[in-house]
Amino acid sequence: MNTVTQITSQDAIQKLAQYGLKDCTLELRGECDRDFLYAFEGIGDESGTCYGCETVDDLFTLLSMIEASVIIH
Repeated sequence: MNTVTQITSQDAIQKLAQYGLKDCTLELRGECDRDFLYAFEGIGDESGTCYGCETVDDLFTLLSMIEASVIIH
């Protein structure tokens, strides 16, 4: 039997935090001309890389990419 588990946006944000990404949405909104729904950066990441999500789909795509990266490493 296949069980489909759906997670909420808040669940995705919490999972990203568990993977070492912190919310930087307000900072990115202040620096860019684009209106991001969510934005994250790596904790302790000196490169200044920020991952901007314009939609909820972007948020779940980012989570999928991070999870895939963790599995590969």
